[in-house]
This record gives sequence, structure tokens and C-alpha cells, in this order.
Amino acid sequence: MTLTLDLPPHLEAKFQAEAARRGIALPQYVLNVLESQATTEDATPEEEQAHPVLRLAEKARTLIPPEERGALPPDAAKNYKHYLYGSPKIEE
Repeated sequence: MTLTLDLPPHLEAKFQAEAARRGIALPQYVLNVLESQATTEDATPEEEQAHPVLRLAEKARTLIPPEERGALPPDAAKNYKHYLYGSPKIEE
């Protein structure tokens, strides 16, 4: 589906700046924002009660373009200290 939006200048500038900061095109950034909002609105009552950090993580996941998500290491959660700080990897 193609959708044309008439954004107020201040909102367009804000979106344009954030898209540039992330290194993605404006249409992709707006799509990521819309997907994030749709994910939040589709939450079940159980998900609404989920820990705020989990909701934040889910929202953050939708803001990462799919091509970048595929480049993340599969053990990133377990070895985040290795990838962020250079600590030894946990091998289990």
C-alpha cells in the first residue's frame, strides 16, 4: 500500500533528522515508527502487564531495520558484555 502524508514542517524536520542519525531513508524510518506503534497497539492484556523493559526491548527491535537485525550475532544476549566491553565470551 502506498500512503501519502502531509506532515507539519516541524515533524518532517524531526523525522528527517532522526532518519539521518540512524543512517536510513526517511520512508524507512517512518515505516519503522508506524510498525512500532502498531506492535504496541496489538498487545494482549498479558503483554500489557509484561515488564516495562520487555516492552521497551520489543519496541527497540521494531526500530532496527530487518537487514541490520540479520547482522546481529546470534549470541548477542548472552555475550553482550563481550560485544560492548570486550569481556571474554561465555561459551556454553
